[in-house]
Amino acid sequence: MVKAFIFDFDGLIVDTETPWYYAFRDIYEEHGVELGLDLWSKNVGTSFEEFHPFLYLEQALQKR
Repeated sequence: MVKAFIFDFDGLIVDTETPWYYAFRDIYEEHGVELGLDLWSKNVGTSFEEFHPFLYLEQALQKR
């Protein structure tokens, strides 16, 4: 019988932001685009309103 659920939305139990950053950074590098930590930090804990990593990469590739 389940007595409790623990939800970790702010990263206090498990750090998921760092692996996500490394994964996106590697994808960006494969396409010759730099993803700085300062830019990535704009979406940490948000809903991609200020910085959306997929759209940013798409826009960066179209500017070439």
